[in-house]
This record gives sequence, structure tokens and C-alpha cells, in this order.
Amino acid sequence: MKPYYDKGGITIYCADYKDVLPVSADVVITDPPYINQSNDWFTLAGCDRVVFTPGIDNIGIYPQPKWVLCWHKPSGISYSRVGGFNQWEPVYVYGNKYKFGQDYFYQIPLNFSQGPERQHIHPKPISLWSWLIQGSSNEGETILDPFLGSGTTAVCAKKLGRKCTGIEISEKYCEIAVKRLAQEVMELGV
Repeated sequence: MKPYYDKGGITIYCADYKDVLPVSADVVITDPPYINQSNDWFTLAGCDRVVFTPGIDNIGIYPQPKWVLCWHKPSGISYSRVGGFNQWEPVYVYGNKYKFGQDYFYQIPLNFSQGPERQHIHPKPISLWSWLIQGSSNEGETILDPFLGSGTTAVCAKKLGRKCTGIEISEKYCEIAVKRLAQEVMELGV
């Protein structure tokens, strides 16, 4: 299959993950869709190290993880099933070779999106994804994201010296990811 984008160690396929997987990667880091989620991607990915956000409603459809990290988001505005607001998300971790200093990440998600990623329904914060990538991979390794969305995994991988293979079924979101990857951040001296 021909990539939608392939530059500087970042490859994006505009396709259903079932048509692309398996691919060679060191770690899977992803945010699968929470609605109508199934766990077949988990088997198809074929990696020993897997880190992903299952969503609270889906925590029972996956095998027991090695550990569960907590993303605390106190500005959460979705209702929980027991009344009140849901203000945390689980992050499942499978495999070994992790270097998380703690299993808790605090991030207020409101108004963090300022670029083309705002066009995605649920872009993940760069700071959260950077933490997950740094805690689960080393420079030069390849990250697989079978649900690339607006490209946060690819953007963070590029910034942190990792390679990335992303798969996204929506061409609109693939285009957003490519736009984000084209944006260069200039380091300013103080």
C-alpha cells in the first residue's frame, strides 16, 4: 500500500488499520475510538509494548494490562454513569521496558489546541502524548499509531526523535496530520 505521507521517518497511511496491520514497530501508542470499540486492532498490532487510552466505558474489553496509568483532567466535562463529571482517564500499559517516573499525569485539556488539530473531535494534548512517548520508547525507535487522528502521535514522535507509522481512515484527519507535521517550531534563545 502506498503511504499518504512519508518523510523524515514519519509514515502515514490513509486506510483502515485492518488493511495495513501488522507493520514493524517497537511500541504502539494510540487513542482508539471509544464508540463501538473492539479489541481486534490490539492483536493485529503485534507489539510487545502497547500504551493506549481505552476510555472508561471500554476498560473491560481488553486483556488485563501490566499497569494502568491515570490521566487526571480536572476540567473534564463529560458526565459519568454515577452522576457528576468524569475527571480522569485510564491509560493501559502492556509489556516491559518502561520508564515512567510515576503513574499519574495531570493535564487540564481545555483550550490546548491552537492549530489545525482543532478540527478533530478529540485531539490529545501534546504534553500528555509526549509523556507517554518518553516513558515507553527510546530515541530512534518506531511508534505505531493505528488510529492517528489529527496526528498528535506523529508530531510528538518527530519532536522527540522517534519514527512513527500512523494509520488513519479519514482523509480529512490525514491532511490535518500532514499540516501539523509541516509546522516547524523555532527554538528561540533567551
